[in-house]
Amino acid sequence: MKEVIKPRGQYRNNDLPVPADSKWVKAFLSTALLWAGSQPNPWEMSESVMADALQEIFNVVYPGVKYKVNPNGAVFAVTQQRLSEWRSNIGSTALAIIVDFFSRIKDAPNAIVAKQLLKNYAFMYEDSDNISRETAYLSVFVLQMIASTHLSAIVDHTDVPALNTDELALGKGMDGVIVLCVVAVRFF
Repeated sequence: MKEVIKPRGQYRNNDLPVPADSKWVKAFLSTALLWAGSQPNPWEMSESVMADALQEIFNVVYPGVKYKVNPNGAVFAVTQQRLSEWRSNIGSTALAIIVDFFSRIKDAPNAIVAKQLLKNYAFMYEDSDNISRETAYLSVFVLQMIASTHLSAIVDHTDVPALNTDELALGKGMDGVIVLCVVAVRFF
């Protein structure tokens, strides 16, 4: 399938080589977000690596459609926009979680609590008073962030064996999304 090349910001869902229906949103984009969450740096992904991953996803979700994903095409550009929205949602959710948390504190000044939580990154441990390696990333902040922003976005992912999506869905190799969530909480 030959497509007209446009500037990336001009692509819309109607430019896709397939209908932008529930299959696109649920199967394709959910799987792309699952894969992105496994990348070492979900902010900066190699275009060629991303195009290869999107091609694998496209081939599984749309086995009868002949299409070559490339960094200048509609599938890449529309997916990249969704990834940007996903990352933005992580930041917005962190802000909401932190505002909610501090609105409930009545017995200590927020500045003191914030300082205690930021010291040694205590906010990312299950028990901020008992920091141990075994409980890293098990804080209510991190778990709520992952559940609200990532798990809800990948719930309808498709199994793409070449990308080990079954393993990724179990949380294996998901360092990228964990780091995004921790950093988002840290800076709000």
